[in-house]
Amino acid sequence: MRVSIFAGLGEQSIEIILEQFVQALLKIAGDRFQIKIYRPSQPLRKRLGDTPIGRLAFYFEIGFMYGI
Repeated sequence: MRVSIFAGLGEQSIEIILEQFVQALLKIAGDRFQIKIYRPSQPLRKRLGDTPIGRLAFYFEIGFMYGI
């Protein structure tokens, strides 16, 4: 099974939880999961900074880049 994870908000606590989640999935399911973590380059968010609009830009970029 393929698992896609979209990350990159730049929050350290989220990144730690993400790493723990991936390790738990691999420990439980082994090689049954193919895990891919996407971290977009975020040109809009970098330009807008860590603001509510900048965070919204993150989700816009994911939708635009990965078609969700």
